Amino acid sequence: FPAGLYQMQVDAPGQLPWGTDLDLRGGGAVVQDARLWPPAGQMAVFLSSATDLIPGDTADDYADIYLAHAGGGIEKISNTPEGQNGGDSLLPALSASNRFIVFESWGQLVPEDQNDSVDVYRFDRETGTLTCLTVDPNFNEGCSDEGDTCPSISGDGRFTVFAWNSTGAFEDKQIFLHDAQTGEFTRVSIGLTNDGIPDGRCEFPVISAFGRYIAFESFATNLVPYQVSDEHFFYNVFVYDRLTGTTVLASPGVNSEIPDDHSFESSISADGRLVVFNSNATNLLADPSPSGMIYVRDMVEKTTTMVSVDNEGNPATHYCYRAMISGNGRYVTFDTGAALVPEDTNPYNSQDVYIRDLQEGTTTLVSWNAAGTKGGDYSSFTQVLSFDGTYALFESWANDLLPGGVSSEDPSAHRQVYVRDLVNGLNALVSHTPANTPGNGSSGLRW
Repeated sequence: FPAGLYQMQVDAPGQLPWGTDLDLRGGGAVVQDARLWPPAGQMAVFLSSATDLIPGDTADDYADIYLAHAGGGIEKISNTPEGQNGGDSLLPALSASNRFIVFESWGQLVPEDQNDSVDVYRFDRETGTLTCLTVDPNFNEGCSDEGDTCPSISGDGRFTVFAWNSTGAFEDKQIFLHDAQTGEFTRVSIGLTNDGIPDGRCEFPVISAFGRYIAFESFATNLVPYQVSDEHFFYNVFVYDRLTGTTVLASPGVNSEIPDDHSFESSISADGRLVVFNSNATNLLADPSPSGMIYVRDMVEKTTTMVSVDNEGNPATHYCYRAMISGNGRYVTFDTGAALVPEDTNPYNSQDVYIRDLQEGTTTLVSWNAAGTKGGDYSSFTQVLSFDGTYALFESWANDLLPGGVSSEDPSAHRQVYVRDLVNGLNALVSHTPANTPGNGSSGLRW
């Protein structure tokens, strides 16, 4: 993608209201949420099954992890020394420092990985070292035959959190944190009863920039000292504070009612104050809400606000998915089949990406066509935001996001990764070949 298109603002730690995060990592100027675009704006991480993104690629049938550089240039991260993968590599996350990438892989990418299970990897771009965290001798939780480990990394790359369903140690998935400085692993999904073990699975963790707060979803009922679910055992979103060792419910019903349905897919601001999530619950606000909406929880003010609304404040008329909050806590992106602006006229209720400005109370389309006249001609989804909300990465099957359209033999057969400059109204292709054409396989941000 073009050089100079992505320049991000780096804020000093003193500007963050929850500066106590610094106590957990020893200072520094990284304020980026774990899954967001790096502050320097020079790189983006994605995955792809395409075989033509880099010259001389040793093609295989698996998804690989790639790193795209501003100004062009893509490198493959999920390689064995022989250039192969050996299994799908998924769910990549890039540290704000641009130095570290974490992801899960079903391939055996290092000699130490002798199991046939999924593992969590951490790549150091400075040293060129690829490390399998889950075969570390300090990690005594056994193998897992279940994916969706969803690794998330702190801004400086020191802390990695992931979900793990070990063989024999626990009945359900748990959340673990790896400290690259000490080499220690710590379980951060902690039950108040049952010898400290949650009584339900915990998964999909995200970590705040400085590593203090970890949000995750769980249907466990013993993470907090009050009732969070009835006999249906709904998923809820929780936040664990490493400084205090406490867990708080981030998706409560109004007036402390028990939520009447699932809440899931959380994202956390850089300072850990705001948590965004999807919810099928209808009783999170004073007035009953439609199912499948996006909410933001202020963990300080203890307030919940619906995000998936149009510019008149009306809730979306279709389910909304995959919310993400910008590092500065001002913007939230999500995708939905609802038309929240008049220009969203694409057919078949196709998904489109929107951004909500929490400060101004406005909702804007992200997945515009190249002409800027309406939404793309097919579905767009799964977005990632820059720290200041200026740029949004997203996946799309649309064919009209670039001038002249997508030129490939069968463009609708492969989703591609794009970036939108929300200030200048420009789209750019991220998952491109050396000839700047779309890759010959599907590309994405998570899968």
